Amino acid sequence: MSFPSSSPFALPPAAPPKRRAFISYHHDNDQGWYELASQWYGGVLDLFTNRSLSEPVDSDQLDYVHRVIRENNITGTSVTIVLCGSETWKRKCVDWEIGSTINKGHGLLGIGLATAVHLPSGVLVPDRYYANWLTGYAAWRYLLPTANDLASAIEEAVWRSRNYSSDNSMPFMTRNRP
Repeated sequence: MSFPSSSPFALPPAAPPKRRAFISYHHDNDQGWYELASQWYGGVLDLFTNRSLSEPVDSDQLDYVHRVIRENNITGTSVTIVLCGSETWKRKCVDWEIGSTINKGHGLLGIGLATAVHLPSGVLVPDRYYANWLTGYAAWRYLLPTANDLASAIEEAVWRSRNYSSDNSMPFMTRNRP
């Protein structure tokens, strides 16, 4: 007895791999949102492995801090999740983290928080993120999504990073905006 080459008993699609994620956010304003996202989605629901900083880098040398974050935290991830709150768009470290993510060719997912600044055209986000949303490289969700939606958003961000061109042409921010 031989079996046909295609079976009528199809296997369910494979679950997406558990991704390593770096979470970028404004530490002073959005620490609570970060803790919720990392502990709930990354810990309890086990949707991703959190590669974000566990403690601040102990240095006043910004180039050194940027290099440490890029080499120790962003390298080895597949996606950076940018939590977009009221002042995230002003932060030079968020800009650098987005730029490092793009340089690595990793996925980029923006999540608009309830505290985000709303404009008639949408939510105010970091310029570098916005430029990459315009190209199709970056994915977007508003508010913290359900577990299934976050998992699919992460996969969408990784897919977009492989199928759309990025734009990392603007100069890096040298200071936070007032």
